[in-house]
Amino acid sequence: MQQGMKQEWGKLQQRLLGNAIDRRTFLAGASALGISSTLIGEALAQTPRRGGHLIIGMPSASTTDSLDPGVYREDFMLALGGRRYDQLANFDEKIQLRPALAES
Repeated sequence: MQQGMKQEWGKLQQRLLGNAIDRRTFLAGASALGISSTLIGEALAQTPRRGGHLIIGMPSASTTDSLDPGVYREDFMLALGGRRYDQLANFDEKIQLRPALAES
């Protein structure tokens, strides 16, 4: 990497870390400099921050969905119900069935 490009790359990284620019602007600037995706990935690897929102796109959600676990039929409600309610049993890291609400 040439000296001038290194300086611009360093400035761009500092602006990102200082929250002066967002990720989209950072990626546009890195692309304009011709920076490889490997270097971009290293710069974007930040320590996780607490909070925020996780948005998951799933098919088959419907206005007729019910919170009654006895009538779950679609992937969306099966996934939602599994997060909303405790299970009788869960799998551990070795894929062994372990009691959760159920008692052994």
